[in-house]
Amino acid sequence: MEKFNNELKKYLSKYFRDRGFVNVGINNEINIKNDGKTLYAALVQRDQLFYLYVWNFSTKIEMDLSITLKPDKDKSLHQSIGMNYELNDNLDEILENMKSDIDNYISKFITIVNDSKEIIGVRK
Repeated sequence: MEKFNNELKKYLSKYFRDRGFVNVGINNEINIKNDGKTLYAALVQRDQLFYLYVWNFSTKIEMDLSITLKPDKDKSLHQSIGMNYELNDNLDEILENMKSDIDNYISKFITIVNDSKEIIGVRK
């Protein structure tokens, strides 16, 4: 599982860096933390804070990317995308499926977030 986490961490770091994300307060690197069971990071893109979590459970892997848009004290919009994968003996296949889903769905999610900013506004 450690090899799986390291490969996924490397892939996610490159994926988000290539799309203009940066870590909160850590230069321009994407520093995804790995505590053995969870990968996590706070990422910024265009003044918006995203939270990334990947949890490894005994029977499944869950990934969640979320953001709360809060243009002022009265309005907020929470958005997230979650992906779940049943754990089996073929971690390489799970990793490839996750990479494919990240490529297909995360960019669409970010587009939805950016469209939502236009609807509810941004903090000035």
